[in-house]
This record gives sequence, C-alpha cells and structure tokens, in this order.
Amino acid sequence: MEHGRLTFAGTVIRLPREGARIQEHGKTADSTRTVSVATPVVALLHRRRSSVSGELVFPSMLGHLRDVPNTEADWRKHRGRLGYPTMTSHALRKTCATALDVQGLSARAIAEYLGHKQPSMTQDRYMSSTAGGRQAADKLDAMW
Repeated sequence: MEHGRLTFAGTVIRLPREGARIQEHGKTADSTRTVSVATPVVALLHRRRSSVSGELVFPSMLGHLRDVPNTEADWRKHRGRLGYPTMTSHALRKTCATALDVQGLSARAIAEYLGHKQPSMTQDRYMSSTAGGRQAADKLDAMW
C-alpha cells in the first residue's frame, strides 16, 4: 500500500472440518497480480489497517478470517440500509468495469485490473454494452 499498489496473491477458501483458510494462490495463475489503486482507496485501507489488530484488514467481528458466504450474507443483510437493495458484489465489479470503459480504458487494461486473462471475457460479462458515448459518432462526423 505504500506506493499505491496492492498485490493479490491468495484467496480465502473453506475446508471441511477446518473452516476458512488463506490459500496462497488465487483461483487461476493470472489471479496473482499487483494493481495500482486510487488514492482514496489507499487512504481508506490505511485507516482501516490502523483500526484493527493483527494482519487482516477486514477481519470478522471476532478478529478472524472472513469467508465468502458470510461476507456475502452480511452484504445482503445491510445493502438495503445503505441504499443498494439489489446490488451484488458481482455488480460492483461490473460497475467498475463499465466506469473504466466510459473513461476510455481499453478492454485489455480493464481485464488486467479485474484479473481476467481474456479481454473478451471482460467485455462479454463485465462491461456494459449500453455505455454509450459519442466517440464513434464524433469520429464519423469528422470524416464528413
């Protein structure tokens, strides 16, 4: 976080009779990556880091590792109160991809940020096909 970059090098998994554990690699070989993050995100993570003990930035209420089903359940429980009654975590990723697309990033750059190997998958599943914009029309206008 010191240089505005985060490395994703593992994932949380749940093992039978053991519970949530950190797996030292992601779902795929391309899951391990380092990305630059926006300055407000770095500030938020620093504030969060200073407010919890241990190595986890977002621990459970008891300071343990959070597993995905519990985190998703917590989000479903509180998203209405936060003004997003139907928003899923997947929709947050899609919103990010669409916002980056509208700002002019290439599908390759967005795929790398999201950790996708194929830009076509990012385009097909994450980027809005209705993002609009005048770029194409403006280019055609310039040719007349």
